Amino acid sequence: MRTLLLSVVLLAACNGEGDVSDDAVDADSDGFVAADDCDDANAEVNPDATEVCNGVDDDCNDVVDDDAFDATAFYEDADADRFGGSTTVTACEAPNGYVSDDGDCDDSNGDINPGADELCDSADLDCDGNAIAGATDTTSFYADSDSDGFGDPNDSQEACSAPTGFVTDDTDCDDTDPLLNPNTEWYPDMDRDGFGNENSTPTLSCERLVSASTDNTDCNDLNNQVNPGEQEVCDNADNDCDGFADDLFCVLYEGTWEGGFQLGAVEAAGSIVVNNMQCTGGQMALVVDLDADPVVQGTASCTYSGGLGGFGATQTGLFSGEVGLNGVITGQYTHDYGRNPSDTYDYEVELVGSVGALVGDGGYRPSSFSAVDWQVDFSSTLDQD
Repeated sequence: MRTLLLSVVLLAACNGEGDVSDDAVDADSDGFVAADDCDDANAEVNPDATEVCNGVDDDCNDVVDDDAFDATAFYEDADADRFGGSTTVTACEAPNGYVSDDGDCDDSNGDINPGADELCDSADLDCDGNAIAGATDTTSFYADSDSDGFGDPNDSQEACSAPTGFVTDDTDCDDTDPLLNPNTEWYPDMDRDGFGNENSTPTLSCERLVSASTDNTDCNDLNNQVNPGEQEVCDNADNDCDGFADDLFCVLYEGTWEGGFQLGAVEAAGSIVVNNMQCTGGQMALVVDLDADPVVQGTASCTYSGGLGGFGATQTGLFSGEVGLNGVITGQYTHDYGRNPSDTYDYEVELVGSVGALVGDGGYRPSSFSAVDWQVDFSSTLDQD
């Protein structure tokens, strides 16, 4: 009986009834038998493996590359400008309509993205947070230091709008002088008194022109004593170019003014009088004629008193001058001393009503032997005839 049982067991063994199933085998030794392992030939693939982006179902969940550890964030590119906005997905490869760049600040406008050129349009086209920084269509502006509307070509800035004190023009030749620019009008100034001919045609120039002025108010450009800067005098001429010759008061000064005349000359060393000469008891007359040239003319004579040689007994002199609107005559008086040289002095007469007070003075050196100039004074009180 024992022998029969052993024979049955051996027979069963020989028939293979004791073999282990393949599903129970862990061929890659990753701790999972083939029944649970979706690739029992690869120890990196099993239900406990970490899913990575490799095109393989690493964690055996029947989905390839899902929730991969090394998946990348992709951003929706709604305006198809290759820059994404804020909508995000995580995947191993970019889904259709998604990109890896999330720098688009307006994903509804394909012209706005970090790759766009910035323009001076008040919109942040390149998404750098500044609407005009780096703009490619800026304008050149030039410093206008003298505020004449013309800029300095050597001082410029690129900007979308004009900085304070800058203009688009670059043609100023002197940006420190507002009177000098390409629109400066120059008028002929033939008498070079600083006032240009009022009837001339201007020349435009940024440079100063010779014998020219930016003023065009000279009523007589051939006489440098006639221009708006002159004082009007009584001579029947429009001296100050105001359109009027003289003044109604001028006729009051016309006529002959006569009176006594005296002249003295003193040579002194400090307070000590070394020599002196007196010419007294004289007479003088001034004639004011608005049609004459000069308007004021006159003569004087006096008698020498003293013991110095070289002086004539009777000395004479000549007056010339002009009278102002204020009734003041100014001019020069030349006195003939006799044998000694004559000399010329300035004088002034203040006419008040029908009376004039004349005073004049100067220095005189009668000869080369004189150490210093003699001080000359002369005066008169005049009455109008």
